[in-house]
Amino acid sequence: MNVSLLAWVGLILVLCLTTFGLWWCVTMSVSVPVFLVGGLTFLYLKHSDSSQKYYTAVYRSRQESYKPGLSKVVQLVEAPQPSCKADRRLTGSQVIDESLQEIIGYVLRDYVSPWYDRLSANEEFPHEIRQTAQKVIITFAGRMKEVDWIPYLTTRLVDDAASHLRLFRQARAKMKQQRSRHKQQPSSEIRPSMSTAGTTESDSKRGERSSSAGRQVESSAPVTSESSMGITNNPSSGVKPPVDLETLFFDLEVTMEDNLLCHDLVCTEKDSERQYLQDVSEVLLFLLLPVDDFHCKPLRFLLRELLVSTVVLPLFGLISDPDYINQIIIWLMAKVT
Repeated sequence: MNVSLLAWVGLILVLCLTTFGLWWCVTMSVSVPVFLVGGLTFLYLKHSDSSQKYYTAVYRSRQESYKPGLSKVVQLVEAPQPSCKADRRLTGSQVIDESLQEIIGYVLRDYVSPWYDRLSANEEFPHEIRQTAQKVIITFAGRMKEVDWIPYLTTRLVDDAASHLRLFRQARAKMKQQRSRHKQQPSSEIRPSMSTAGTTESDSKRGERSSSAGRQVESSAPVTSESSMGITNNPSSGVKPPVDLETLFFDLEVTMEDNLLCHDLVCTEKDSERQYLQDVSEVLLFLLLPVDDFHCKPLRFLLRELLVSTVVLPLFGLISDPDYINQIIIWLMAKVT
């Protein structure tokens, strides 16, 4: 291939020399390069600004093409964020809606922003949490409007409150009866406790209640042990010390419910109470959330924990506080007078 190329070049040179002569060939070989160099120099001097702008644009485009990170992700991050607008109407009442919006804002500020602000400055996630919470409230308000409250408030609620009060009075009367019977026994039949081994009567009754209601309770978790009262059973005398009010109340409750239901664990243990409220909250979310939002497990668990830890438990703690109850009574009496 190289031999044939050299042969063609040599043939062309021989033809040029024989046809035009040596002087013409030398002149053309010098003139053509000089003309090309002069023309390119003239164009460069004439359009130096344009060439400089062109080179700058090429350099910038190359720098942008080699930007670190995924290009689509970088574009989404650097793009201006749209303003988050939401409809603040929830129940139809402006006073109630303002209070609910204030509660949602406090929950997001105290329980979401402290950890989310360390991850991202994007406001879309808190906005979506607020939107989902508003959907739950709107659905809940709509369901509340469909309920016939008169039969519930006049029959079922009154019956439940009367049953609870009746059980409390029966348990208190039974406790007083057992204490009076215990005081009538000779003091020689009871002796101070020197050992804490074994299970107490209240523990065994509690285990029986839990097993009859389909739960298992460890026998080592005491409610009110006889050793804490300073007395113990004397097998020879057959004397049984009095039982505390809670044990008697839940014994009567499980008897009233035909050994099918008992709330002793939910009412006396914090972990059981939280687990019970989590289950109830998840059922409520199933009924109130849209299908797509409920099937998103991270969102569902986050809303469940926010509902239980920031709304339900503090609310129960507030309404069961004696000082708060006294303040409500005083406030009601002041309105009447």
